[in-house]
Amino acid sequence: MKTKMKTKEKRKTLAHPRSDRMLPALTPEVREFCRLHRLLPHLKTAVKLARESFHPIHMEIEVQHDPESAEGWLVVRVVVRSGHVKLGEAYRKYATRWTEAAPWPALYMIRISYDVS
Repeated sequence: MKTKMKTKEKRKTLAHPRSDRMLPALTPEVREFCRLHRLLPHLKTAVKLARESFHPIHMEIEVQHDPESAEGWLVVRVVVRSGHVKLGEAYRKYATRWTEAAPWPALYMIRISYDVS
């Protein structure tokens, strides 16, 4: 039984770095925000869904703050090639899947923005 436990633990350790490769480069500010609010697993889900829905040519993540309050959130910015994706359909697909996948407050604290190049 100990052997099985070690194997399971080993898999978890090996799987974590691989899943980080799917994320765009994260700034220290984004990493700290994720740590404070325990958002990294949800951010990974948001990025995965954004890739599947928008097929972006570029993606970045930033922290935004409301200047009138102490509130903050992450913005996943995706850039798509002009004419490559029907943005309305892509957004609806993303939003539907995101609301099914993420709990509150992750729904509020991780937002998406898209642009066309």
